[in-house]
Amino acid sequence: MVIGSLTGWNFGELTGLLLMSVFFGGIPYLIFLVGFYRWIKDKSASQIHFSSYLFPVFYMLIFLIWVVVYILMVRPENFDNLFSFLVSEYLWGFYYTLGKIAVPIAYSYIILINTGYWTLRIGKRFSVNGN
Repeated sequence: MVIGSLTGWNFGELTGLLLMSVFFGGIPYLIFLVGFYRWIKDKSASQIHFSSYLFPVFYMLIFLIWVVVYILMVRPENFDNLFSFLVSEYLWGFYYTLGKIAVPIAYSYIILINTGYWTLRIGKRFSVNGN
């Protein structure tokens, strides 16, 4: 008996979907993390905490650039009409639709993490200065 038949999932398709997710979302996220790591070196804890509320916006900007690069890699014929491609309703429609899904999820995560941070800090379980 195949496990996929019990769950209704085709594991070949699921593996392909996960690999595509890593490639499509993971590369811009890695670029974001490298940039954040370089920026964070000489910042105070309060600056880092405040900037966490802006992370989804910064990531979406990096992701938009990655979408353009990816589409130009997959369909190099779009490079000939780059301006019309960049202002096309397909690209912005995709980005707008993705943003309606991804940004609320990202901000939910940021709110959850910051709520935990402040809960522990108020409870004196976590100190910014290490005390």
